[in-house]
Amino acid sequence: MFLGRFFSAPEDRWLSLHFYHSCADIKQGSRLTVEARACLAEIYLQQGELEQAKQQAELCIKQADGWMDSDGQSLKLRALRALSIIYTRLAAASLAAADYDEGLKLLHQSCSIATESHHIGLDESSCVRVSEGNDAEAIRFLEKLVDICGMMPRQLAEAFLSLGHVYFTQGQYERASEFFLKTYELSCDLGDVALLQEAQVNSLFY
Repeated sequence: MFLGRFFSAPEDRWLSLHFYHSCADIKQGSRLTVEARACLAEIYLQQGELEQAKQQAELCIKQADGWMDSDGQSLKLRALRALSIIYTRLAAASLAAADYDEGLKLLHQSCSIATESHHIGLDESSCVRVSEGNDAEAIRFLEKLVDICGMMPRQLAEAFLSLGHVYFTQGQYERASEFFLKTYELSCDLGDVALLQEAQVNSLFY
């Protein structure tokens, strides 16, 4: 584990992977095994190797058994947070390939995991941007996203804002204004200044 953490520079990641894999494969059933898997999931995620990252995160969650990592963080929560990001990126890839049903399914899993881990740092906005440009699919996707992220106010506000933009491009100005107003109200509740300002600008000019 120590050697895996020591080689942390980007050019040394292959060494980190080697030492973390050695720890995970040799010391089965120990806390160090589980922590090594959490580290592997995060490194593979950084490298964009999503299937490898997913495999390691899922093994970590399965084996965590209430253990904490070397910094006192819950290993299960750490792996859940990585897994929520993995599913979000897999969803974005499906949407980019115009596989909207699979994208929504993956995004739903991402939101469920994020809720379990109390991690609100998802990037559904990347999925939203991928679906825009095809108004009918964008609206279908965003309306389902509203249902999925009902318990996640920040993501819900972004979905409302994107719906406002799509309806505006279609010339449905009254409908667009409704969603900009919803974005504004949620932004006030969240105290999100950047999102609040964007909602205000859209409300004024649209």
